[in-house]
Amino acid sequence: MLVEDFMPEVMEERTMDAFHLSLFSQSSQPSPGLKPKQTNVVFLKTHKTGSSTMQNLLFRFAERHNLTVALPIKECDHLFCYPRSFKTSFIHPGTLPANILTNHMRFNQKVRRLMPNNSTYITILREPASMFESMFTYFKDNCESFKNVPNGSLEAFLTKPWRYYERNEPYMPARNALTFDLGGDKDRPETDAAYIRDFVAEVDRNFSLVMIAEYFDESLVLLRHLLSWDLDDVLYVKLNMRANSSKLSIAPGLTAKMRAWNYLDTKLYDHFNASLWQKLAALGPAYVANEVRLLRQAQERLMQSCFGEWMPQLRSAKLIKNKELQPYQPSDKVDIMGYDLPDNISHGLSSQVQELCLKLIMPEVQYNNVLLDRETQRLMQEKLMQRLMQERLMQRLMQRLMQKRLMQRLMQRLMQRLMQERLQPLLQRLMQRLIQRLMLRLRLMQEKLMQRLMQRLMQERLMQSSFGDCMPQIRSVKQIKIKKMRPFQPNESVDIVGYEIPANVSHWSSSQVHELCLKLIMPEMQ
Repeated sequence: MLVEDFMPEVMEERTMDAFHLSLFSQSSQPSPGLKPKQTNVVFLKTHKTGSSTMQNLLFRFAERHNLTVALPIKECDHLFCYPRSFKTSFIHPGTLPANILTNHMRFNQKVRRLMPNNSTYITILREPASMFESMFTYFKDNCESFKNVPNGSLEAFLTKPWRYYERNEPYMPARNALTFDLGGDKDRPETDAAYIRDFVAEVDRNFSLVMIAEYFDESLVLLRHLLSWDLDDVLYVKLNMRANSSKLSIAPGLTAKMRAWNYLDTKLYDHFNASLWQKLAALGPAYVANEVRLLRQAQERLMQSCFGEWMPQLRSAKLIKNKELQPYQPSDKVDIMGYDLPDNISHGLSSQVQELCLKLIMPEVQYNNVLLDRETQRLMQEKLMQRLMQERLMQRLMQRLMQKRLMQRLMQRLMQRLMQERLQPLLQRLMQRLIQRLMLRLRLMQEKLMQRLMQRLMQERLMQSSFGDCMPQIRSVKQIKIKKMRPFQPNESVDIVGYEIPANVSHWSSSQVHELCLKLIMPEMQ
């Protein structure tokens, strides 16, 4: 029996059966109405739960509505430095302020510091036994807890899990991964019923919707209703799937062992699976069934309009020719499937439509890079506009300076004229003093203006001559590699920034010039 064929527990069967039994007895609920779309969304992307499909949906929504997606810094790859607990410094500054946050992270309340106050928080869970089999297969060559299991046997691991389990796993937790991603204690004893109860309640408070992977379409109905989105906003194609050859056959009894080993995840799943069906029942079974039917019909139309007769072919990542469509492969032992487009796909679609269709099946790493490149280009354009504004400011300053010089000349002529008319000596002296004072004030103002102008010009020339095109980058003290460039940090709660010189700076004429340029931005203690 494949783990994907695993039948949910009795409680899940009751909630789902009750829902379908009432399908013909309850009337359909009305549509959400004309409320404005909610565009500020945090999606906690959990592992091996179908979250890559949901992330692609959110990426496309962001692009379609011109929203900003918070993306990780390059040091974190396409994750927010997982499995470390989330920090705001993990986000690329060029992607802030953000509307959407959806990459892998370990959740905590620091997320709320940078996302808008009206953001909607959602996540997704998967049946723990099914999820654990998927994780074991996917991460067994990278996860320390799985590496030393004889023959890579899931049954061997579950027979003596404590023999192989590493509590401080540096790559991926091998136990209660859902609890860990949600910010909980993955090793909390099963006997601590109070903690389990409180943690489930905390997740319920933090997230407006907890989707269930086994009922993805039904979850999207709730999502669309919650966010007031259109049907086109929730269309998707399944991504990041394993080939059947990479799925393990589960021996009898292993399912119960996997659920027992991941007992916290099991509690979470059972609670929120029941909660999902309660919310669906509140909408009305007929309404939900109709929404699911419309969703699947719209997806078929989308695929047909995008690809026509040349539908994308589901293939192993190794066989996909287009690098933009090759999904991430964790190891040679796991076969991840992706989509390959036929060479002759050119049936009259515009380049813009072809790009949108391509992103429908684009894997998460490539899509993440596309969005990061777009935000980087936007940031460069903003800097260019700032430079143009500075140049205009300089032009205005020069114009004012010229006007002041003209005033000086007029005052000089007036003084000469008064002298020529031979006014009374007293009046003449008074006028001279008045003119002298005015001239002095004008001269002082001119000198101050020239000093400010020269200071700006000298600063720009100094930075340009020192660093050229490779300007020092302002970074947190923790990210600065050169120790003598790190400013003093009084404590961990205060983030002091300094300058980081790019590694490719190689235009200094001598070591002496190099030292002078470094001292220009060197902190006071160093």
